[in-house]
Amino acid sequence: MVGIVMTGFISFLIGQNFLAHVELQKLTLKNLRQDVEKRAAAGSYFYSERQQDLIDLAHSR
Repeated sequence: MVGIVMTGFISFLIGQNFLAHVELQKLTLKNLRQDVEKRAAAGSYFYSERQQDLIDLAHSR
């Protein structure tokens, strides 16, 4: 009887550990996606500013 209870409890713990791991992976992927989007926006802004600098430089000549 004790063996069945222990097996059930261990199975429950393994299941909970698996679900927590899956949730952690989802959150990590979400954070990575947000970080990539933020970096892309910063890069786009940087190149837009440099393009405007080149236009201003061309007009000043």
